[in-house]
Amino acid sequence: MITKTWHELCRFVASPVVGDDSVVCSLKSDSRRLQSGDVFLALPGKQQHGVAYALAAKNMGAMVIADQAAEGVDIVVPNLSEQLGSLLNWFYDAPSTQLALVGITGTNGKTSTSHYLAQWLFALGKKVAVIGTVGNGLWGGLSAATHTTPDAASLYHQLALWVTQGVDVVVMEVSSHAIDQQRIVGLSFAVVALTQVTRDHLDYHGTVENYQSVKARLFTDWSSGAQVLNVEDVLGSRLRKQLPNVCTYGHDVADIVCKESAPLPQGMQVTLCYQDTCWSGVLPLYGVFNVDNVLCALSCGVALGFAMPDLLSKLSATKAVLGRMQAVWQHPITIVDYAHTPDALEKVLAAAKAHLGQGALWVVFGAGGDRDVGKRPLMGAIADQYADYLIVTDDNPRSEAPKNIAQHILSGVRQHDAIYIANRQEAICSALKRAGSTDIVLIAGKGHEDYQEIAGVRYPFSDSEAVQKCMV
Repeated sequence: MITKTWHELCRFVASPVVGDDSVVCSLKSDSRRLQSGDVFLALPGKQQHGVAYALAAKNMGAMVIADQAAEGVDIVVPNLSEQLGSLLNWFYDAPSTQLALVGITGTNGKTSTSHYLAQWLFALGKKVAVIGTVGNGLWGGLSAATHTTPDAASLYHQLALWVTQGVDVVVMEVSSHAIDQQRIVGLSFAVVALTQVTRDHLDYHGTVENYQSVKARLFTDWSSGAQVLNVEDVLGSRLRKQLPNVCTYGHDVADIVCKESAPLPQGMQVTLCYQDTCWSGVLPLYGVFNVDNVLCALSCGVALGFAMPDLLSKLSATKAVLGRMQAVWQHPITIVDYAHTPDALEKVLAAAKAHLGQGALWVVFGAGGDRDVGKRPLMGAIADQYADYLIVTDDNPRSEAPKNIAQHILSGVRQHDAIYIANRQEAICSALKRAGSTDIVLIAGKGHEDYQEIAGVRYPFSDSEAVQKCMV
């Protein structure tokens, strides 16, 4: 029986291939990222099987493992996809069991919840790492991410590295795609948490019911020490009856509850309670949905074993997440948010409206191409309901004709004379120049993204930087 560490095991596997016993390699399923001494897992994909790249991988000095024989394949493992979790845990010494792994899923709020929890635990002296939409890495030094949740081989390698670096807690966003595509296969979670499940990714899942069932699998099909649930969500309420070690949050009857909340110019005035401990103060965050995100993060902290008074002591210093209800300008107050679903857009518009004084609410937004077409008129109708002035612009049109996307959105607008300005920079400047000093301008859809994808090309673009250019 092999009892080597994963570094030693990697040398053991790689040295016959590259003839260098000093090589430390990793398992990879993306042939484009291979280096000499790596082990290439040639897995079946949506478009092509990985064995198509086996010979090229072999020529690069990689060992190739596949579920079928082919030129360049060194080892054939039948049903490799089904055994992937076991293989990765064996190779990397089950890294998710050597630290506290928190998995957060839901349609909206994953990023904010994970970042609030990471902030607080870091402030409490823990070494924390984050995996998610805004970036991956040790807290305080995130690098850009290409996916909300990385592929399984990359994820295990990263977790194993963090184990060697003494990381205490990893807070990870878990997308529905990650669950369905087995990117988290074989992991063991200290805590799994649900924000809420509303309409999204129907282009992939087909129906809301399928989407919900995939989200539910994180709680039913993976090992977890505790389960954090939003009892005011339909799925959360249903799962509550099925799971063994639940911590609930909400605004009525729950383990961690918000008893009072009110919008203020500087944030949200709240009273939060857990058992006999309550905290009243101002969260420096906008939107009642951020109160829900804070409740979820607090529940995760308690489920991890942290004392509630210690967690509550960090609330007043909580910072907004990049591109999540992030105020980037004053007079007019200009907020950048990632909202790109009907539910998310409604929440951020309602939040902005609540914090608005006597001014008007402007919204600049679009919708991504090659995604759920059905949500576009819904988003148009929501903007029509909440905003005083609407400017539709291009988001990431990808391979679609931008004007067609705009027309889909505008088909849901009935009350206002919304205008379409294709150039996103011009659209943002138009709103800012026309808005009054007491107005709020909400720029939705892209949030933290630093690019705009048009016809397969990604061009540098940041909403927050666009605001700065308008104000020069």
